[in-house]
Amino acid sequence: MEKITVAGAGIMGIAVAFHLSSGGHQVNLWGTDFDEQTIEILLKTRKYKKLHINVPKSINVFHFHEIKKALEGTKFIIFCVKAEGVERIPKCIAPYLEPGIVILNIAKGIPEFPHLTLHNLIESKIPKNLSGEISVVSMG
Repeated sequence: MEKITVAGAGIMGIAVAFHLSSGGHQVNLWGTDFDEQTIEILLKTRKYKKLHINVPKSINVFHFHEIKKALEGTKFIIFCVKAEGVERIPKCIAPYLEPGIVILNIAKGIPEFPHLTLHNLIESKIPKNLSGEISVVSMG
């Protein structure tokens, strides 16, 4: 099974993390700067209040500032954030990317500036030395 980091602790991020965890994958749920309160509650109670569910201990939960730890050894990074979050997240993860990582974007929308698709925006933020060694896949 793979080690996967889900970026974003909103409803979509939780749903994806649950599904992957139930399939036996090692899942890290990394909260963005929008998710600090949610992450704090998850770490203290393991409850996701919006859906009234318990988050299994098999899902590792990380604060925004713990990005390095959340990405250690990961094979896949799944972006489960709002479109405006996609503009910032690639910059945050860029220093920790390694050859062979696959980024899957399931966010939708168009960033305000520059006027690129989210897929192209993510690709434009990958460090030049890793160009061609990081795969970006987008859904939708």
